[in-house]
Amino acid sequence: GVLMKADIEGEIRVKCYMPSCSGYGAAVHVDECSFHQAVRLDEFDTYRILKFDDLPTVPPFRIFPSIERDSGGRLLMYLKLRRDLPPKSAAINVYITIPVPKGSLSLSQELRSPDQSAELQPKNKAVHWENLTSQGVPSSPPCSSSASLQEVGPVSLSFELLKYTCTGLQIRFLRLSPIQPGPL
Repeated sequence: GVLMKADIEGEIRVKCYMPSCSGYGAAVHVDECSFHQAVRLDEFDTYRILKFDDLPTVPPFRIFPSIERDSGGRLLMYLKLRRDLPPKSAAINVYITIPVPKGSLSLSQELRSPDQSAELQPKNKAVHWENLTSQGVPSSPPCSSSASLQEVGPVSLSFELLKYTCTGLQIRFLRLSPIQPGPL
């Protein structure tokens, strides 16, 4: 498949064990930061959106779709999901949505792991495939229906990667300023 759109959402979580910083206060105030040269900051001040001209690295998953029509007129869709992450990394909450033709009535599936599930959602005209954790190279459910190829839309994939930045961005240092005691 060809990557049509990529959205990257992220956050920085910092645990502070200093006695003067108790509880959760206001948001962290950032005095200074710099971004990669591929980042466009057009909408950052207004909407807090960073846009990339090109992704700095290859996305961590690749999808290989295949669609065939069998002799009975059914549409057979095969989807293979390949994980391109370092061996010690794991993705969680992996969800794939496969738009299917409105006439789709049933789903037959072959999943590699018992913690995966695929479900046909006729209201949404889509197959929702849940692969809650991805550490191997799973292959997808074949979906069969008698339908038109034009009604099969782009596949969407969402996932979470813990302790991994697919952009290559890293926090190099974090400087904490001591709190000045006020007058007694």
